[in-house]
Amino acid sequence: MGLDIDFCSDGRDILYLRNHREFLELFLKQNGQLVQPGYSDFCVDMRVLNGVADELCAELRKHGLTEADLPEDVPVNFWDLDARTTPWEVLLPVYPLLVRILRRAVYERGPIICGWSS
Repeated sequence: MGLDIDFCSDGRDILYLRNHREFLELFLKQNGQLVQPGYSDFCVDMRVLNGVADELCAELRKHGLTEADLPEDVPVNFWDLDARTTPWEVLLPVYPLLVRILRRAVYERGPIICGWSS
């Protein structure tokens, strides 16, 4: 079994990831408001995204990376990578782009939901 992570709004997927546990952990650290008591789904708003972005910036610096080292777009092969076996250093430069996608969604729609299950 794997870890499914789905960012959605109004029942429509914005971003779906499989087995990106470290990325999810960045969100869980931000203590987003639970959608419903007893479930793991939580709200993602700009506060949560800002916290995730700050953590990612610290990780990038720790690995000697800057904004200039980030790809302009999510690489096509990224969606096919198995995050369980792909080194963090390969995944890390792409994660700020995913946060950018989520920021745009929150800006356009308001808070979104992150649902996950393992």
